[in-house]
Amino acid sequence: ERCISLEEQNEALVDRYREAETIMRREGIRFDGTMKRLVDEMRARDDLGREFLEERRLLNKQWEKREKEIIMALKREARKVELKEEALADAQSKVKELEQSLSEATESRRGLKRGLSPPPESRPGPFLPSELEEKVAVLSMENATLR
Repeated sequence: ERCISLEEQNEALVDRYREAETIMRREGIRFDGTMKRLVDEMRARDDLGREFLEERRLLNKQWEKREKEIIMALKREARKVELKEEALADAQSKVKELEQSLSEATESRRGLKRGLSPPPESRPGPFLPSELEEKVAVLSMENATLR
């Protein structure tokens, strides 16, 4: 009787063990599926992160290229402004020279009226002062617009 009861208990334990084993297998399969899904999601996020970094790197390269183009354009414009300023300074110096020669010519005319002879180097130059003043005005306007 005791042996039969132990056998029944043993069979009950074996059944419970089999149930536990099937539950563990089922949960293990579910756990494996969950882990596989997590690994796949992490890989997808890693790929997305790599794509984002690559896109960012390309955008940075494009910006650096555009920045260089902008700097070169600014340097060209600055050089144009420098050239215009030089031309303006030259024109202003010519105007001063012509004003000086004009004042000398008027002095010599006054001297001619008094009977003195004019020196040969005091004759007027090839440009009229009004033409040079116009050139100076045009160059100064261009210079202002370039700035």
